[in-house]
Amino acid sequence: MKTSSRLIPVLDKARENEQAAAGVLADAATRQEGAGKKLAELEAYRNEYAEGLRYKTDAGLNALQMRDYQAFLGRLDEAIRQQRQILEGLQAEAEQARQGWLQEKHHLNALVKLNEKHRQREYADDERREQAETNEHALRRWQRAPGG
Repeated sequence: MKTSSRLIPVLDKARENEQAAAGVLADAATRQEGAGKKLAELEAYRNEYAEGLRYKTDAGLNALQMRDYQAFLGRLDEAIRQQRQILEGLQAEAEQARQGWLQEKHHLNALVKLNEKHRQREYADDERREQAETNEHALRRWQRAPGG
C-alpha cells in the first residue's frame, strides 16, 4: 500500500478535528456576540433610566422616590458589571477556541502537504518504473530482431 493511501484515514480524522474545532469556535463567537448585545442593551436601558430620573428630578421627586430610583440604578450598574465579566470570560473562551481551531487547521495543512509530497514522489516513481519497463521491453525486442 502506498504511503499516500495510508495517510487518508489520518487526513480524514484531521479534517474532522478541524471541523469540530471550527464548530466550537462558531459557538463561542455566538455566545460572545449574544453577551455583547445584552451588555449594550443593559447600558442603553441604564442610560434611558438615568435620563428619566433627571426629568423627574426636575419635576420634583420626594426622598423616597429618589432613593428607589437610585437603588434601581445601583442594581442596573451591578448587572452591567456582571455582564461585563461574563463578556470578558466569553471573549477569553472564544480566543481559546480560535487558537484550538488554528492549531487543528495548521495540523491539517501540514498533513495535506505531506500527503501531496508522497503522491508526487509516488507519481515520479511510477513514471520511472514505466519508463524502465518500456526501455527493457524495447531492448528485448531489439535483441530478438534479426540482425540485432
